[in-house]
Amino acid sequence: TPSGTYPNTNSTYFTSNTVPCIRGTYRNYTGIELCIPCSNGTYAYSNSCSPCTLPDSFCPYGAVEEISYSTFESIEQDQDYPESPENTVFDDILMQNMFSFNTQSGHCVLVSPITWVLLVIGLGVILAGGMFIHEFFFPGIHITRDGTKRILKKMDLIGEGEVFQFLIHIFFVDSTNTDRYPTD
Repeated sequence: TPSGTYPNTNSTYFTSNTVPCIRGTYRNYTGIELCIPCSNGTYAYSNSCSPCTLPDSFCPYGAVEEISYSTFESIEQDQDYPESPENTVFDDILMQNMFSFNTQSGHCVLVSPITWVLLVIGLGVILAGGMFIHEFFFPGIHITRDGTKRILKKMDLIGEGEVFQFLIHIFFVDSTNTDRYPTD
């Protein structure tokens, strides 16, 4: 193709068209190469790059015309950068969110880990309090204790419920028989 043009191969046939160089580029020789962008300090409006002549001109790489710096509006950044969070370590963020209790919606309360921890602790306190009251007022009848033993054995939480049985025995059975042991 002649100077000031480049070969365009975007056709359905195996030929190329001669297309003029786009603004900001030039080619001053005949060949098959693409047009070259004008260097800094020059601009291309036609077939060649022209030097910028204004004293305060802005002509970057590939400029299409000469522009004065005074046409640009100076913008100052008035917005502050966002503050970094106090915790940046994932473990700290996880611990902070795990023990928070967000009551904005029922779903937040339902999926919060602290809700389920408090529920299990509450049920444990109710069960232990009920067993204590039953053993205190009915020391010879062990229906509650035996039922709890069966449930803990079937749950098989720790060693077939043996640890829980031992704790139940210490707290509830031995506490009713403290007068039989010497206080030495």
